[in-house]
Amino acid sequence: FLMKNYEEYNIICGYTELFYRSQQDIEDHWKGCKKIYFFPDVYDIKATEPITEEFYKEREKEFSAVRNVLFDEFSKQSFNAFLDEKVSGDYRLILPYVVEPQYFFRDAPWNYSRDEVLFDCGAYDGDSIQDFIDIVGDYKRIIACEPDRNNYKRLLDNIERNGWRAVEPYLSGVSDVKRTFMFQASGDMYSQISEEGNEKIDVDTIDNISKGEEISIIKMDIEGFEMEALRGAENTIRR
Repeated sequence: FLMKNYEEYNIICGYTELFYRSQQDIEDHWKGCKKIYFFPDVYDIKATEPITEEFYKEREKEFSAVRNVLFDEFSKQSFNAFLDEKVSGDYRLILPYVVEPQYFFRDAPWNYSRDEVLFDCGAYDGDSIQDFIDIVGDYKRIIACEPDRNNYKRLLDNIERNGWRAVEPYLSGVSDVKRTFMFQASGDMYSQISEEGNEKIDVDTIDNISKGEEISIIKMDIEGFEMEALRGAENTIRR
């Protein structure tokens, strides 16, 4: 879209490791790119942690530089609200800018049926499952994989509390083989497979877990492990 509609544009990068190895790689691919801003350069604190007023004042020029290259006023306002929330700790500041669920939302350019089978990779506490049920209503089955034990417990609690039917939870990650990985369990949505992890987790393939059933929707939020998961879902996707 950028290359087709604009001769020049700026890019803000939040994460580059899986796609580009250097700034030159980005410039080689995005020919119209005028300037590149790396978000971690100005915000190097874990996303779930607050920003102190001192930290914000020290980096105020860098934050302003990011804000100024945002194209529309809504983006600038939501960026301001994000920073204000991080400094104040008041999550209500960002609520006006959360306009729709992340994965399952109304007026999407596709239709749902009563026979949907959702495979949720990185189910967290079931937040996306709730969005899915709200939109679809009736469905056939939900398979939910979550490798973080604390998140998995919250998922089980939400399944019971909300009375979600036909939900199969798995304390497991997804990959291209069945094996054990080291895992950084943070108890939030940023848990991920890591060699420096603090515990071991089991992973399996989507093909194995689905047991040959036709899956109609695969949702992934697995922190950089998507390609391995897709390779482990080859037969499912072909079907």
